[in-house]
Amino acid sequence: MTFDFQNPQWVVAVATFLAVLVALFKDNFLIWFNRSKIKLGLSNATPHVVQSVGSIPQLIKYFRLRVINKGRWVAKNCLVKIISIKLKDNSKESLIEPDRLIWSSAPLDMNYRIENPHISEPEKLNPIFKEKKDISPYGGWEFCDLFLINTFNLTKLFFNSLDRREVPINREYEILIEVTGDNFKPKRAKIETFIQEEVFNTRIEWLKN
Repeated sequence: MTFDFQNPQWVVAVATFLAVLVALFKDNFLIWFNRSKIKLGLSNATPHVVQSVGSIPQLIKYFRLRVINKGRWVAKNCLVKIISIKLKDNSKESLIEPDRLIWSSAPLDMNYRIENPHISEPEKLNPIFKEKKDISPYGGWEFCDLFLINTFNLTKLFFNSLDRREVPINREYEILIEVTGDNFKPKRAKIETFIQEEVFNTRIEWLKN
């Protein structure tokens, strides 16, 4: 069977077929081409690790995860979750329930404030941290607090999650996190902790599978 592409009928047929393909798959292709592309950054130096002074006073050391959008579209409603925390020498059972982490620059969501005239003003405004955040395209990024160590209690790692999960600091852990959003596939990664003799020098690294 041969095709005579000089025949106008074949030209029209091919053009019609291509037009149908474009109509069917154009939107899917544009979504794929312009999708958000999430990368994760981790380090034991600033700005991934920062220190501040609390009110007791106490020295607080924050370990932070950088979430980067390498795509061409805004990454919508990004949420970082702890899926599990396990002991490195016995990784069969998670030590905590899954929980959501707090963005380092999380704005307060005033939609949750209490409106009761019988409650005093300091108690009336009771906002919560927003769990989700949009990340700009073309290398835009946001930091998410992973856990902190403070000199007031050097026996625990305090995860900066909504429910303030905590684990003893004198063990080494395997942490599974997941980043989700509206317009990209969920991305998972594993982090491991390394406890030093001086616990304030705790380190974290990506866990190589």
